[in-house]
Amino acid sequence: MIVWFVVFLLLLVLNYKNNRRWLKITMLLLFLIVACRNLYMGMYDTWMVYKPFYDEMQGASLNWVYETHKDKDVVFYLLTWVYRQFTDNFQIYLALCAFPIFHSTYLLIKKYSVNYALSIILFLTVCQFWTTFSGIRHCLALGFVTYAILYNGKRPFLFKTILILIASCFHISALIALAIPFVHLIKLSNRFIFFSIPSFMALVILTKNT
Repeated sequence: MIVWFVVFLLLLVLNYKNNRRWLKITMLLLFLIVACRNLYMGMYDTWMVYKPFYDEMQGASLNWVYETHKDKDVVFYLLTWVYRQFTDNFQIYLALCAFPIFHSTYLLIKKYSVNYALSIILFLTVCQFWTTFSGIRHCLALGFVTYAILYNGKRPFLFKTILILIASCFHISALIALAIPFVHLIKLSNRFIFFSIPSFMALVILTKNT
């Protein structure tokens, strides 16, 4: 409870100061909350999904890891196996997995935000932050996609494509981000946007009911 009170105080300071030093301190604290969290914080994924397969890596062969997980995000499991050859510290593993999303989000806010405190509040309230407690693969993928967004228009297309392909190694849905470099080329009329949003919402509701 105390740590969230500290986060609240930092947001107040950040809203008043709005400088990069306080942004860095706030993001660092949020990262440490996730990196040093108890195994049972968040949803069940960490202790019922990731921890069991993490323990399975001890003494497992590389071939076994590949054959067991080759149909889904195999690179993530292979990297986990490599990590397990050096240490069995699960806490450091969680910290390493959380780093890309926090670092890339910090860079994104620092570069584009005009109100750091509001950006942090959005980060905390749109589920992105809370997902880091359980969706380890998802957040790794999202971190690399965010790096690709940061370099959109600044680096060669191949560089952004490589970042997104790396992200897809952790979660295949990241491939949709390959469309990012072309978004600015799409011209949409206000009428199209007006009718497409409710149509999309209706489609989601109908699909959910079926």
